[in-house]
Amino acid sequence: MKSTFVTYLYIVFILLFALSSCEDDVDLKDLGVESKLVLYCRLSPDLDTISAYLTNSQPILGGSSEEVSIIKNATVEISSDNANWMNLTYNSIKNRYTLPQSEFSISEGKTYFIRAHSPNYKKTIFSFCTVPYYRDVQMKIEHKESIYGEIEVNFIWKDYPNEKNFYLISAYSIHQETGLGDGHIWYIPVLSDSTQDYLFTDINQDGATMKGVYTAYSNDDTLIFNFIQIDEPTYLFEKSIYYNYYIDFMGFVEPTLVYNNIKDGYGLFSAFRFKTYRYIFKTNTLEEVN
Repeated sequence: MKSTFVTYLYIVFILLFALSSCEDDVDLKDLGVESKLVLYCRLSPDLDTISAYLTNSQPILGGSSEEVSIIKNATVEISSDNANWMNLTYNSIKNRYTLPQSEFSISEGKTYFIRAHSPNYKKTIFSFCTVPYYRDVQMKIEHKESIYGEIEVNFIWKDYPNEKNFYLISAYSIHQETGLGDGHIWYIPVLSDSTQDYLFTDINQDGATMKGVYTAYSNDDTLIFNFIQIDEPTYLFEKSIYYNYYIDFMGFVEPTLVYNNIKDGYGLFSAFRFKTYRYIFKTNTLEEVN
């Protein structure tokens, strides 16, 4: 289940493409415009491996010669105190830098630091983030059949008060006897009942009851969902993608409208917690899936 969820995360939050200029190629050195490193890494105590994706930005005045590519010869390091560092190793199969949590564990409430350097780039990029706590929000599921024969599902929970909180929910529903069909799991973002946005926040509604909506097929009998508690950098990044590009997956250009918390580079270093749940429509049973 967790490996499938990791795949979902990289589909939702991926940073693979860059915009190309329609202008003629120019001499970037004369203009003082350079490509920068782009780092993407999300930490979670709920995953068994730390994984970082490293690529490059495409300057806005760059032409087709300025290609976006995976950086394979970099040094990527992580630290819990900004003094003692552990190396992530490049994985050629996954095209990412990885480090098992058996060698470097991630804990909620702690702050972590990351840095990366490549011989082809002048500056070492740097960032830090704090892992959010997983809060008990008294999740409740309600469902009913719609006039169209579908199943309307409501996710209802109470925001944890007196702190900033940000949430995402991803879900899929199946019929246990027929299974997944082609064998692929496609998680669908649950939308806010009030804003129709997939990002939930307690800004201006601390401690309030929150509600998300999802539609299942009429013959589905089981709902699987991930309740994800994200940090503020993740929220700001996703919000910038949603509002600036209407959830179109574009990479970084210079200048960029996408939220960025990487010093001397671009990208996102953030953290989250999540739990996976199963809900049975017939019995109204909600249980955590290990």
